Amino acid sequence: MTDETTKTLIPGWAWPVIIVGMLALNVAVCAITVVSALSGDTGAEPDYYEKALAWDAYKAEFAEAEQLGWSIETSAHHGMIDVSIRDRAGRPVDAVSASGVIFHQAHADRRRQLEFDRVGDGRFMVHADLARPGLWELRLEIKTADTKVGVVRQIEVPETED
Repeated sequence: MTDETTKTLIPGWAWPVIIVGMLALNVAVCAITVVSALSGDTGAEPDYYEKALAWDAYKAEFAEAEQLGWSIETSAHHGMIDVSIRDRAGRPVDAVSASGVIFHQAHADRRRQLEFDRVGDGRFMVHADLARPGLWELRLEIKTADTKVGVVRQIEVPETED
């Protein structure tokens, strides 16, 4: 005799259907993951292999500012990026030009080239659309009459600017 409480809640024929359904769900999740990974933004550093091979030269260029004792300040407000360059004594550096690349940390493959305008007293400015809030990376190349200096700065763009 079977008691009502010992009867199974799921009939025997349903178990194979449940197992096949769970396997099909797993395959669907894996397919969605692969498709989303292969499409859209990768966020990867472009030409990363070539840059890795030339790392020593790249690092030397970025160490030049420190050796010269330069203080390079960056800020971004209302779509303008301001770069201020000072020497050890706090005097403005007479740089000839400043250019660079800026990109959001989440989209390293969406880079924007920047050519800064010289505004005097060691300052350069450029208009840049930084509409996406978050962390942006600015890679600067500053040239004087006899020196080329590279620096990397992080710029935090808040959700809303005042």
